[in-house]
Amino acid sequence: MSTLLLRAAPLFAALADPTRLAILDRLRSGERSVNELCGDTSARQSLMSFHLKALRDAGLVFARKEGRTVWYALDPSGVARLERLATLLRGGVDDPSETSKLVDLEVCLEYINVD
Repeated sequence: MSTLLLRAAPLFAALADPTRLAILDRLRSGERSVNELCGDTSARQSLMSFHLKALRDAGLVFARKEGRTVWYALDPSGVARLERLATLLRGGVDDPSETSKLVDLEVCLEYINVD
């Protein structure tokens, strides 16, 4: 078994919860505050914070603070890791240099598209 797949166990564990998947789904359309995510999922703030920490620890989301509000967004490098793992699981060749180029491009595009 690939070492990369073995190291991915915490990532898969983070994805194994329906609430976390709902959070990731909401973040696909852009960054959201904890309050917005609570409203979207009907979860209490303490539970939402627990799930967001798990997603941050897995490298799937990142946070930025603006005043008293914390905004969460998908982390492009975490999404690229997922794509890389899916490629490995399909039997494809692991080419981290291509993944790295894709992440760099996505990050650049995010800064260009900032309102």
